[in-house]
Amino acid sequence: MFLYEAIKASANGFLISTTVATTSNLKYLDQDLHLEAAEKVSKQISQSVMLHNTTNNDEEVIYSVSNDWIKPDRIAESAASGAAMGSQLATVLPKSMDYTDSWEVFTNIRREISKAVSKGSSYGALNASAWLSTQGDLTNVGKSVLGPNDIEAVASGSAMGSMVGNTGLAIYYPTDQLVPIINFTAQGSGYGSLSAENLALVSSDTTESIEVSIARTDSTGIFSWSLV
Repeated sequence: MFLYEAIKASANGFLISTTVATTSNLKYLDQDLHLEAAEKVSKQISQSVMLHNTTNNDEEVIYSVSNDWIKPDRIAESAASGAAMGSQLATVLPKSMDYTDSWEVFTNIRREISKAVSKGSSYGALNASAWLSTQGDLTNVGKSVLGPNDIEAVASGSAMGSMVGNTGLAIYYPTDQLVPIINFTAQGSGYGSLSAENLALVSSDTTESIEVSIARTDSTGIFSWSLV
């Protein structure tokens, strides 16, 4: 539990700082620098936590997600949730202690950044997971680090994390753009998951392609939270 919370807190901090920095100047906003930074940073975070590894005495790489006590989908969910919450908080930070309903530092920034950060989180998590499905697991000979079912779970976890983070802050700091934030988050998660190039490396265990499986599980992660 501490590991998941630490990942969430770290992602939160990174996105708060980068979003505050990239919204501090009107020129940055006009150039959409805040959206580009949110997408790239969230992608790098989710990718890095999935690919975290150590080496054994024989200098062989052992990926952390291959440990039985680490759940890949929870890793992806934590990274996505923290990134979403951090970026959303940054958009209202100047008035966070005396908040006015529907206030934001720039018009429509909350819905736009929800799409960017969810897209980055999903892409990073899925691209890394798909690649790990091609790597042998040194702790379980004959098996890959992650299988198709794990990748589907990662897609669902990342989508859920983004939805929890974005809508949670949209409720805590009320906005009339709650529905657009849900919509844009779903768009970002779906596009990010299915645009991951490494999905082409994955062999599905069922008759449906991995892309179809990802689309289905991604929507499950999104709407299981939305219905709550």
